[in-house]
Amino acid sequence: MHTRLVTACPSPAAFTTFRRRKGAPAWTIFICKRHRGLSSWSVPGNLTRLDAAGPEVRCGTVHDCRPHGEVIVSHLYGWMGAAPNGQDRDWRAHVCAARDWFAYLRQHDLLSLVDQVLASDGTVEILGLLAAAETAEARRRGL
Repeated sequence: MHTRLVTACPSPAAFTTFRRRKGAPAWTIFICKRHRGLSSWSVPGNLTRLDAAGPEVRCGTVHDCRPHGEVIVSHLYGWMGAAPNGQDRDWRAHVCAARDWFAYLRQHDLLSLVDQVLASDGTVEILGLLAAAETAEARRRGL
């Protein structure tokens, strides 16, 4: 499981929602009252209020159970806005295609991030780079 923050909100989470794929958990996100309507994370019908007596979890915490390559590709197309690269299953091919896209759009911050990803050795290090960039983007957008 990979844990990351998708908001810069310091509030404790009050709700949780999740997604399943092929019968298995894909991810779970914990969100506060203010962020419970994040359009890209809300799953209609499965928003659950957290037990106030339970452990406190920060708003924006995501527990991602997907394979690392799938999480990397999700970052590219989700919050980074890369153009889809067909059905290629190799996450590095997706990253290379995203690099070309960001170069074309002259998005230098994302291009630099993708260059760091391509220079990295392990998927755990890459997930850390992407998670840090996603949190910085959330902070920039005031989430």
